[in-house]
Amino acid sequence: MTLVRPPNTWAQAATKVSDMIGWPTFAGIVRRGERAVQYWGQPNCKTVPTIEQALLLDAAYRAAGGSDAPFLDTFAALLDVQVKRDAACLSELANDSAAFVREAGDLGAALFLATRPGASPRDHNRALVEAQQVETALGAIMRRLPSFLQFGAGSLSGNIGGTQ
Repeated sequence: MTLVRPPNTWAQAATKVSDMIGWPTFAGIVRRGERAVQYWGQPNCKTVPTIEQALLLDAAYRAAGGSDAPFLDTFAALLDVQVKRDAACLSELANDSAAFVREAGDLGAALFLATRPGASPRDHNRALVEAQQVETALGAIMRRLPSFLQFGAGSLSGNIGGTQ
């Protein structure tokens, strides 16, 4: 059965290189067993070659007649996706921040009206509504900010951005 390998994935890059140089040569270059490197060509594989191994594999692919660099191309495509995702997250954080500042300004104005002599119950209710809107806007920021934090020293360390 032929496995579907989406473009710009490590599995597709591994398969493309192996089609050019063969799995035995591929395995020899990275000093791994043939079955281990064949697993890299499966879309559900959780491991990938190191950067140094990918460099060696792209060089071998080129030496065998390939005109591109499958691992480099995959890295570039995945980097582009990540950068766009991060930019989208930053944009959403900016939108959340603008909403918070706008609501905080409305609250400030409502509080001045509510504290003046002779303020009506309507003025106090307006201030309460504005305070609730500030709380909602602040909540959106507080939910988004953790996606920008760096946790631990693993593969996700330094990951910025998150879900939109």
